[in-house]
Amino acid sequence: MTVGQLETIVSEAIDLKYYWNAIILTGGEPTLHPQLFELLEVLKKYKNFNPGCQFRLETNGAGGPTQAVLKKIPDWIAVCNSEKKEGKDDYAFLTYQVAPVDMPADRSADFSKGCFVLSECYGLCATMFGYYPCSPCMNVARVFGSDIGIQKLSKVTEKALRGQMKILCQYCGFFKRGLEERVLAEKVSRSWKKAFEEYGKQKPVLSLYPAIENSPGRAEISSREDPRR
Repeated sequence: MTVGQLETIVSEAIDLKYYWNAIILTGGEPTLHPQLFELLEVLKKYKNFNPGCQFRLETNGAGGPTQAVLKKIPDWIAVCNSEKKEGKDDYAFLTYQVAPVDMPADRSADFSKGCFVLSECYGLCATMFGYYPCSPCMNVARVFGSDIGIQKLSKVTEKALRGQMKILCQYCGFFKRGLEERVLAEKVSRSWKKAFEEYGKQKPVLSLYPAIENSPGRAEISSREDPRR
């Protein structure tokens, strides 16, 4: 996400008087964002508007560059550090890339209902491509080329979010049954294999969330050959 895009999100939230309980910076690895501290300055505007909001940054804590950034994070940002170690590769993961639509027991499910992520994890996800019900949905959209990000905060409704889930949750492994299965090696079902093949040939182009004019983030977008790739 660019600084200009976050400026838009914060301005819309303040105008609409959205009092969020928490804002979580996650990734990927947020400490590697080249404009992280500019983003934090934008978030501080929302903090001043809504002092009760909690702010958190999630990091794996690995690597010298990340450690250097973490030392500079202001006190009003809580750091959630999983403290993963470089070279350690025995972390077990859920089978996110096993699509429910590829599983006989789940392919006819009502995907518009979503899954545990909506109630137990983060909630609404704001990205450079718009709003999604959660970050796993956004990742599916980016890989499968579903250009359905909600491009304005005022248009984020239950109907709109359920419409996204109907399309995206059929490919998200968090939706399917058998969530107790964890793997050390990557496990990929046929829908994901096909999507990755297409992605390797040509990355999908998704619509960018609008950025406020004359912001540093706006200049960043215009200076790249193709920021959506």
